[in-house]
Amino acid sequence: MFLTPKERVKEYTDKGWWGDLVVDDLLQRNREAKPDQMALVDPSNRDTFDGCKPRRLTWAELGEEVDRMAATFLENGLVKDDIITYQLPNTIETVIVALAAARIGLIISPVVMPYRKHELDYILGIVEPKAIVTVATFAKHDHAKMALELDWHGKEPKVFVLGGNAPEGTIDTDKAVIDADPEKAVAYRAENPIDPAEVFTIFWTSGTEARPKGVPRDHNLWIVNAKMVTELADLREGETLLNPFPLVNIASLGMVMPWLWRCGTMVLHHPFDLSVFLNQIVEERVNYTIAAPAILASILKSDELLKTIDLSSVRAIGSGSAPLAPWTIEGFANKFGIEICNLYDS
Repeated sequence: MFLTPKERVKEYTDKGWWGDLVVDDLLQRNREAKPDQMALVDPSNRDTFDGCKPRRLTWAELGEEVDRMAATFLENGLVKDDIITYQLPNTIETVIVALAAARIGLIISPVVMPYRKHELDYILGIVEPKAIVTVATFAKHDHAKMALELDWHGKEPKVFVLGGNAPEGTIDTDKAVIDADPEKAVAYRAENPIDPAEVFTIFWTSGTEARPKGVPRDHNLWIVNAKMVTELADLREGETLLNPFPLVNIASLGMVMPWLWRCGTMVLHHPFDLSVFLNQIVEERVNYTIAAPAILASILKSDELLKTIDLSSVRAIGSGSAPLAPWTIEGFANKFGIEICNLYDS
């Protein structure tokens, strides 16, 4: 799917702003260059919110699982330019789903976990996805059942369920992935090249003023995002990033892209819990993370907690969505030597 006019693509490419890379190119480079390096780490408290043991994957392991997920999508009839929606917690599998889509040219249009039928029916009516990827239940809500009951506009619902307990009428993705042939993804990618100007994401605005609006972004824009955040935060090769945001918006994929760009380690976090967040920084020796201004202010005010936390590994923290108070920036610089990077204005 191309949305940017060809003249603009040529202009930006000629100026060197855009290039020939797509998101999958970064994953393939990393799995080949650093196969044994740790790539992806689950939330340390994962067993408390979905009952699954936290996992850790190297770049080689991640690449293999992405190929298997991509092959599973292909074996169930999805093809390049199809749109898929996912409603998943911030775990390793969510990153795999997004990268598997990038692997074979699918377009992702994810939604946050609290959305219910009212919001999802509206979104499905706009983007008309070919499938939705979700979990059976989460926080006592039956997501798989809800997905089957959405308004699919006369189409047969295609619901991929992760984490087991897939109900009748859905695809047990965990089982399907085990049997999938990863070489199918490799061959499909070779036979179906992806243009950097093709759309990769359709993310949804918060809807604070009206209905949420779907905003498409192509691979070119995400590669630029990777370079921008890397330069702003001075991210270095192989560094560890802590991503506390669900993989449904610019801020979160704005962590995924520099992670891919710098072949680092990305630690996931869900749901937001300040003590868990700070402990992950210590345990994983995190170099960079992101947090809203209110969270940063809360950290600075938690004197007793900070006495027990070692933030010496952190060089920078990205922030945005609201104005940053000067005392917050100065406080982190003076107390911890941490630079606060204002990524997005209010």
